[in-house]
Amino acid sequence: MAAQWHLCGTRVVLMTDTLCDEVCHSDTARNLLARLKTHYPNRRQRWLLTLVKQHSINEHELYQAACRRSHLPTLDLPHQVTMLPGQLKLHHLLDFQVILTSHYAGVLQVGLIDCEDQLLIDELANLSQQEIEPLVVHPHWLATQLTQLSETAVSSATAPSAPDNQDDNIAIALSQLIYQASLSGISDLHFEPVPQGYRVRARIDGLLQYYYRFTSEQGPRVVSWLKMNANLDIAQKMHPQDGRLHLPQWQAHPLDIRVSTLPTIHGEKVVLRLLGSDQQHLSLSQLGMDEAQLTRVYYHLQQPSGLIIVTGPTGSGKTRTLYAALSHLNHPSVNIASVEDPVEIELAGINQVAVNPAAQLTFENVLRALLRQDPDILMLGEIRDQQTLEIAWHAAQTGHRVLSTLHTNSALKSIERLHQLGLSYHQISESLQLIIAQRLLRKLCPKCRVKTADDQYLPQGCRHCHDGYHGRIGIFELLSFNAAIRQGITHQLPMDELEHIAYQQGMRTLYQQATEYVRQGITTSAEILRVLGHAPE
Repeated sequence: MAAQWHLCGTRVVLMTDTLCDEVCHSDTARNLLARLKTHYPNRRQRWLLTLVKQHSINEHELYQAACRRSHLPTLDLPHQVTMLPGQLKLHHLLDFQVILTSHYAGVLQVGLIDCEDQLLIDELANLSQQEIEPLVVHPHWLATQLTQLSETAVSSATAPSAPDNQDDNIAIALSQLIYQASLSGISDLHFEPVPQGYRVRARIDGLLQYYYRFTSEQGPRVVSWLKMNANLDIAQKMHPQDGRLHLPQWQAHPLDIRVSTLPTIHGEKVVLRLLGSDQQHLSLSQLGMDEAQLTRVYYHLQQPSGLIIVTGPTGSGKTRTLYAALSHLNHPSVNIASVEDPVEIELAGINQVAVNPAAQLTFENVLRALLRQDPDILMLGEIRDQQTLEIAWHAAQTGHRVLSTLHTNSALKSIERLHQLGLSYHQISESLQLIIAQRLLRKLCPKCRVKTADDQYLPQGCRHCHDGYHGRIGIFELLSFNAAIRQGITHQLPMDELEHIAYQQGMRTLYQQATEYVRQGITTSAEILRVLGHAPE
């Protein structure tokens, strides 16, 4: 049975250099590697562990290189397999220098270092007659497990049982899983109960991809650990719960995580939103706006009062744009406050309040209280109803800068939505400063994109990306409220006439900016179609 690779949706790409070549920098390491190749042909895992043991290479550098090259799940779980499948024997594991972490539904999970060792994967698949699912593990952990394996007195057909400290093992495993997910640019992790255990899917660049799987025995302990550390009620399994999980700093990368649970027919589903705690990327200039758009945004942010709205569907980057705007405005001379549900990123120097209806902290109550706190700038996480909108409008009319979000498809459609929520057209025209509509497009991987005969670029896929894409960039549509726009809204001009005025004032549509990114080779026409649909007539 041929081995199959699970690369979180990323296909395997052949490379001329190996992991061994990448990490062997010194002559000593290269000479030792040459001798190992002679004594242990085709045993790349053994070569790497020996190089680490002889201090010829750094184990942490090796681990990071293995993770970077693989896009595989990385997890340090103790091996859970009690029976070796097929013709696979204990001496094979010691020879190959690998550990079996789990066996379920015809899939054998194997902990190793070099996931590009296709010969090893094929050998394991042929011996076990199972589908092989490789997992990248830390060299130190793998060496420790192999030592325990060799010292354990078991029959040749069995592997050692798991240690007794299962909760500690789950804690270590989940921490590493979450940290590695964050380093890989994953925004959400979905822990989903299925009949065979717990499936983990990861949202990478806006799309969900398979990431990992826990067994039926591990799944409940995983959920309990996540709920306990998010200060949720572990015993409550029949109602949704929301909480927050903080992981300590690791490689200068502290993690702040939003946790949501939901009962399903197979058990509790848990979704983690990886928020991060660092503020270094909260810059308006890094969102994807062009120079003209940035200049316009900076101008409106400096106005002493008025309402600025960021609009778009869920997952379009609205909240990050608001945080970037607040970071730009943040200064000791101004009092900035926000009301959010929930607080996604903690910003130093800003008074952030999380909505909590159980404590009477509703949007309306918090907004009214904040207006008595001598604010200069207010950020409202979302305009949800007429009462919230009226308070935000009143604040904008009484000398405050107010920033918020709305769910509409374009900047101009936000005008009609605000009217539906209760504002007159006159109130809209006199209070709004700027409406920003936005979306997020996946960016082509610059290392593997392919140029076609008609000067277009297409995705290919390599070890640096996910299906030919790496990262996302924003596209924006800015509607500035100047005299012409205000007059048109007050006179209730039809939407097409307002649109014509906006174009005359320099507004670019989402499609126009997206098309420009295609021309520059930043994204593709297929990605525009996925995010925006067909171009308007």
